[in-house]
Amino acid sequence: MRELRVAAFAGLAFWTRMDAVLSCAPALVLVLWKLRDRKRLGAFLGFFCAMAGALLLARRWYYGDWLPNTYYLKIAGWPLGKRLAVGLFQNLPTLKWVVLGGLAFVLVAWRSLEPADRPVLLGLLPLLLTLGYSSQERGRFLWQVLGYDRHAASALPLFVFTVAAVMLCARGSPRRLLLSRRGRRRSHLRAGGDRGGGVRDEALGSSPESVGHLAPVPARCSQEVMIVDGQMTRGDHAAEKRVSRCVRRGATIYFSRRGGVDILGKSDTYVSHLPAADEPGEDSRCFRKLAPSGHNKEDVPGLFALRRPEVSIVLPPANVKAKYVSFVYQGRLYYGIRKSSAILWSRVTDVQAL
Repeated sequence: MRELRVAAFAGLAFWTRMDAVLSCAPALVLVLWKLRDRKRLGAFLGFFCAMAGALLLARRWYYGDWLPNTYYLKIAGWPLGKRLAVGLFQNLPTLKWVVLGGLAFVLVAWRSLEPADRPVLLGLLPLLLTLGYSSQERGRFLWQVLGYDRHAASALPLFVFTVAAVMLCARGSPRRLLLSRRGRRRSHLRAGGDRGGGVRDEALGSSPESVGHLAPVPARCSQEVMIVDGQMTRGDHAAEKRVSRCVRRGATIYFSRRGGVDILGKSDTYVSHLPAADEPGEDSRCFRKLAPSGHNKEDVPGLFALRRPEVSIVLPPANVKAKYVSFVYQGRLYYGIRKSSAILWSRVTDVQAL
């Protein structure tokens, strides 16, 4: 048992994304079940808790919050009953197959596996945990088409591995017998030194010719727009500039390297801590009652009055509209505060009052 290595990988998963630790459940369960020495168990738990605590303290120091804004955006000010009802609706196409099909699969697999092989069924646990976590957090989108869930995506490789492992390890499996015979045959060839008639790596499909070439992934237009919008607001003259953006999430603010005001609450604590609403408010920009998650919190007038963004890529609300003008920069429409020193007025065109 290399329990400290398991704790380190679980800690790194937590650093990457908090719910990613759910995909580490099989390893964590095995360590907790098998590890009987209290000192080693304490070291295991302490190592993981130290890594998790370091991340939480770093967030608190840098952002002023213990948890990510996306967590507050989806959870704060929204009763569990409402979240769970929407989450179950969105995840129903996946949940019904996982629960019904998974239960039947586990019963059959348990009887067909040797006792020493049964722990492989723990590979199904992350899928169940991530779907449960997703459902209480309102779920994700594309349920109408694929039943896809973003939180459960990291658990799918373990799910595929578990199904394949059960098929290969089941009692009387023809594939298992074939593999055992091939293994004995290859061991015999290595022991006899038969290099000419042995199995070559190319025959196993590891040569470049057998793999083939992957088609390039096409660029998404929306991603390009986010990058362009962010890069246009970068520069020494814009050191104090704050950019308000809508729908595009963190990419625009990230590529601007100047910070920003986020009306969706991904990067702004004011929005993320608001109570969830059932109906859009005044001057709503991207409110959605049902999906996707996080679009039911919005206060555009309050946010503009509080943050006073110098430049915006969304139309300013009525309460501050008189302070802004529209202008065109490199073919794209923006909104900025009149006579703002953060804007190089000599480089923009079509300046108009709102």
